[in-house]
Formats: sequence, C-alpha cells, structure tokens
Amino acid sequence: MTFRDLELRHLHALRAVANEGTFARAGQLLGFTQSAISQQISGLERAIGSPVFDRLGGARGAQLTPIGHLLLEHAHRILGSVETAEHALQSFQSGIDGSLVIGTFQSMSVRVLPAVLGRLRQEWPGLEIRLFESDEQSILTEQLRAGELDLTFAVYPLLGDDLAFEDLCEDAFVVLCPLEERGRPTPVRSAGSPRPVVQCHELSGVPLIGQPDDSCQILVAEGLTDQGVVPNFVFRSSDNGAVQAMVRAGMGRAVMPYLAIEPLDPEVIIADLSPPLAPRVLGLATRSGATQSPAALRFSEIAREVCTHVGGPSQRRT
Repeated sequence: MTFRDLELRHLHALRAVANEGTFARAGQLLGFTQSAISQQISGLERAIGSPVFDRLGGARGAQLTPIGHLLLEHAHRILGSVETAEHALQSFQSGIDGSLVIGTFQSMSVRVLPAVLGRLRQEWPGLEIRLFESDEQSILTEQLRAGELDLTFAVYPLLGDDLAFEDLCEDAFVVLCPLEERGRPTPVRSAGSPRPVVQCHELSGVPLIGQPDDSCQILVAEGLTDQGVVPNFVFRSSDNGAVQAMVRAGMGRAVMPYLAIEPLDPEVIIADLSPPLAPRVLGLATRSGATQSPAALRFSEIAREVCTHVGGPSQRRT
C-alpha cells in the first residue's frame, strides 16, 4: 500500500482516534469495532511509512506522533472539503441551493409560467430562478444550445436533432371578433359547440389583426392559406394584448391561439374556426442527451401538471 492508495476512511479513522484518544472510543464514534479502527490506522501507517500514533496504553491512550500531527492538519482540510461538497450536493439535489434559467414566450409567461413558478418556489424557496423571454423561437433555441438556458418553452416542431421536445399540450386557434362589425353578422353558436363558430371562408377579404412572422403567426398564415383564405393583415403587433385591443376597437378580426388571449374579455367575441386550423403543440425543449438538474426535472413535472388544466376543453390532451 502506498500513499496514493489512501482513502477517506483512513483519514476519518485518524481524526476520530485523535479526537477520542483511544481506538475503542473512535470505533464507537464511527460505528466500527476497535479492531477495524486499528486496521485502518495500521494501513495508514504502512502507506506513509511511519507511525501516526504512539500507543502508550493506560490513561494516556493513543498520542499523535509529529508526523501524525502533520497528517491530521491535512486530514482536517481534506475531510472539510469533502463535507462541504457533500452539503452542496445535498442542497443542490433538494433545491435548497442552485439555479435554474428558463426560456419562455408571451402566452406561456401569462397563462402557464406563473402557476409553475409559484409551486416550484414554494417547494424549493432557496432556488435561484431567472427567466428569459422572447417571441422568436430561434432566439430561445439558440440560447438553449449555447447553454445559457436550462430549458425553454417551445412550439413544435424544433429545428435540429440536437434538441429534445417534450409535449405538454395542444393549443387550439380561435377567432376574436368585435362585438359589432359593419356589414357582417355576429358569429353565433352552432348545435353542440361551446363557442360561436366562424367559417374559414368568411375570413377572406376581412381586415385581420396579426402578429409579426414568428412561429405562431406562420402557423396561422399557412393554415388559412390551406383553407383558400388570403390573409388581409391591416395591423401587426407582437403584443398579444395589443392585438386583442385592436379587435375590441373594431379594427378587424384576429386568429390567435387560445392561450394567447384574454378569454374573459366582455368586449370581444371568441369563436371557433370551421374547419379548425391544426392546433399548435406546446412543450419544453432541452438539449438532447444532456443531464437535467433536479430543479429542471421538477419544473418539467409541474409544467406537465399545470398544462392539463389550462385553456378550455379543446386545449386538453386526451
């Protein structure tokens, strides 16, 4: 046995005997027999080629030799570092310490993220949480790839096989209509529908309020085009609230995902599309193959639970 073969158990035994004064009491402290402690100390002494204790017997017990004193100083520092690392690891795994950086976009920031963060902060109050918001998915995925985000909300599909996508929920597209539209009938409910219904062809030539060409707006434009509708956008805004406000003011209609609207707004009519556009699929993106921290895993678990309760029935997975 050489010095490089030393293990933490040898240093624990050295410290225990030095503190307790006898091999028997050191064994009781560490939960070993006296002979087991004696073997640990003998192995330590063989490794360094010198005794670390003088076995004086009687009341004087075991006394450190000069080289034993020297080794004990290093043992204190080594074991102290190990104990600090152990505490830091336990704190990280339990959420007492650590950090989590989350990417998000507007509708998730309003309708999903607060509920997730509320529960996570209640469970792990010491966790440092930082948020980065962008309605440009390419920016969020770029930050994720660079390691600046631990995970991010995203809309399926993602570009590149270096990112993994976890499906959370579907978010149906609805039509926001002014309460009164000059020359157009007010949308009405059809049999069996919880909301009024607007036929897709009715959007042809209608002034539309939209958003810049982000991933969500592209889904809207492509979906309408597939239905033979040529969108006539008269105003665009990246602010969901501004889009709904312009509908409220009578500027036009808007096709938006349900989670991006204020569903209790009494000054707009929320209608379903017929035939419906394919819903957007919302989820969480992470780096493929990357090990997630306990905090990130718990965030994902809570997000899954929260997303089963957001939106109306058409937004829930079955």
